Amino acid sequence: MKRTWITTGIVVMILAVLGTAVWRNEFRSQQTSTAVDLTTEIGREQAVREVEVSLWEASNAIFYYMFDPTATSLEEYRKQLVDVENFMNQYRHLTDRIPETSTMTTFDDHWYETVQHSESLVEIRDTLSTLKHNLRKQVYALQHSLLNESTLILNETVPHLQEKQDLIHHLAMLVWQVAFEADYSTDHPQSQTHKHFLATAQEIESTWNTYHRLEVSIDELAFTDALQSQCREFIEQLRLATEMGIKCRQQCLALWESTHASDDIIDFDMQEAIEHRLAIGLANETRQGH
Repeated sequence: MKRTWITTGIVVMILAVLGTAVWRNEFRSQQTSTAVDLTTEIGREQAVREVEVSLWEASNAIFYYMFDPTATSLEEYRKQLVDVENFMNQYRHLTDRIPETSTMTTFDDHWYETVQHSESLVEIRDTLSTLKHNLRKQVYALQHSLLNESTLILNETVPHLQEKQDLIHHLAMLVWQVAFEADYSTDHPQSQTHKHFLATAQEIESTWNTYHRLEVSIDELAFTDALQSQCREFIEQLRLATEMGIKCRQQCLALWESTHASDDIIDFDMQEAIEHRLAIGLANETRQGH
């Protein structure tokens, strides 16, 4: 009987040891599983934060390019586009839940729209920069024709010489004025300057009409007709620049809204889901530690 009790005790002790070992292994397995989950969630959280930073840096680079169209700001914009894609791919690699893959699709749609607005802005700004450069050349060419070349035509034999000279000098002043008003209106589409630009453009046309109501020679008429046509073409190009300024402002507002929409998906969908799972993982780890 004594040997039986001893044998039974030994078996119980062996079972207890084995049970403890199994429990410890299970506990360690759970800890490892929890650690992997937390590591994954932290990886998601870091990736999505990098996406958020890069999307705003990309938009800021474009807005800076609007005011200072240099290669540096454009290069920064392109770099941030790559960063958004790379970090978003990291997030995708760590995410396999259907609700979040659906959220990623929504983000992709908004981000695609944001990039389209950005590319449109770059195109408009580049075209506008070229147009402004050409307009500066045109205004100097018109000034030269009005103040210098006209002296070859308006000599002492021309009737109404003083009146015509006064009109030509007035036109030279108006050309500078209309160019300034158009340039300001292009950069500030909501200002009242656009109305002044239209009024000055109309005054230039009226001044030419006043000139041509005076007696003019055939040579003089050929010269002034050509010069009036140049003024009309110049004003038309200025009008185009102001319209592009309006379009540029509209695209800027659209870019701002689409960037916010992309950011809201990160803040209110992606990050909230990650933070919720991180809280659960940390709570489980705390309970297992006890």
